[in-house]
Amino acid sequence: MTCVAPVPSVAPKSLSAASASDDERPHTLSVDVGSTWIRALVLDGRGHPVRPLHEVGFAKTPSHPTPEALMETVASLGTRAEPFGRASIGFPGVLHDGIVCRSAVFGPEWMEVPLAPLMELRLRCPVKAVRAIDLHGWGVIHGRGTELLLAVGSRMDVALFRDGVPVPNMTLGKYRPDPARFELDGPAAWTRRFWKMAADLRKRFHYDRLYIGGPYAGRMGMIPLPSDVTITASLNGLLGGVAPWDGRRYC
Repeated sequence: MTCVAPVPSVAPKSLSAASASDDERPHTLSVDVGSTWIRALVLDGRGHPVRPLHEVGFAKTPSHPTPEALMETVASLGTRAEPFGRASIGFPGVLHDGIVCRSAVFGPEWMEVPLAPLMELRLRCPVKAVRAIDLHGWGVIHGRGTELLLAVGSRMDVALFRDGVPVPNMTLGKYRPDPARFELDGPAAWTRRFWKMAADLRKRFHYDRLYIGGPYAGRMGMIPLPSDVTITASLNGLLGGVAPWDGRRYC
C-alpha cells in the first residue's frame, strides 16, 4: 500500500452561507480529476452550481501525479472555492468505498490509497470518492431507464446506469477503440468503428439513451445522430457531485 502522509492543508470554512435550499443541505465541492486538468465547482443544496460553469476552478494535473501531489492540488482548489460542507471527488480508476483499487491513468502507486479518508483530512469535511465517469454520468443522465455514457478522451471509459444507479466499475474491454488512432486512421474510419461499437453496446445493454462526453465528444457528431444519442460537454459532469450523497450509489 502506498504510504501517504495525511497532512491537513485546508482551513475550516464557514458554513453559514452553505445552506442554499429549504432542507439546509450543505454545499458540495464537486471535483473532476483528469489526466491533464483537475476541475472543481461548488454546488448548492439542490445541486445547482453557485457560479457559471465557464467559471469553474482549474488546476494542472501534476506532471508526476503521486497521491501526495495530486491530493495537495485538489486541496488547493478547495481553498479557492466558495464555502462548502462536503466534497465529491471523481477519480479516473477503480474504487471501492472511497479506496483506489487501481488506476490505469496514474499507475500502480495509487493502488489501495484511501482517497476519501485522506481528502477528508485535507478538506476538513466529509468526502466521497467515486469513479470520474460515474460522477460525469450523474451530471447528465435523466435517471430513468437504462442509460449509457461513453467518455472519449486520451482513453475511453464507460458508465452504465439503471434508473440513475450506476453499475460499479464498468469497463468496455474488447469493445474499446483507441482514441489515439483517430489521427492515424482518419476521422471517417475511426468514427465508423466508434458507431459500430455503439451499435454492439446497444444490442448488449438495450440502453434507452446514449450520452457521449469527454474532450473528443464533438468528433462523434460529424454525422446525424440518432434521436436517443446526446453529445454532452465534459463540464456538465461536475453537476453530478450531489448524487453520491442522496442515496444514488451503486447497484
